[in-house]
Amino acid sequence: MENHLATEAKVLEQMKFERIVVAVHGSDNAARAAKVATTLAEKFNAELIVCHAIQSPFYSFTQDGLAVPPDVLKQILASVPIGRLCKPEEIARAVVFLASEDAGSITGATLSINGGKYMP
Repeated sequence: MENHLATEAKVLEQMKFERIVVAVHGSDNAARAAKVATTLAEKFNAELIVCHAIQSPFYSFTQDGLAVPPDVLKQILASVPIGRLCKPEEIARAVVFLASEDAGSITGATLSINGGKYMP
């Protein structure tokens, strides 16, 4: 059994997987992000390309998010369990993770970065 696992590990080590990470912006696009991830994964898995989608919120610490009128921003933050806007670097770290070897056995996944606003 151990010999079989060692052989399989060597084969996997030689396989080079490519990655696709698609960013879908907007809080109402979770279903679209999931469909994109699964469609791409089904299409490209045989070619050793793993595919993911990041669904990020419409409001984050960007020029667009910070341009929201203060009274509207207060209402938005009240509806987000963590009580703050998402930071662009938080979204970037999620993309980096999904594009890394550490996520090598993950494909067709949608990672929703929304401060807990939308939970399955």
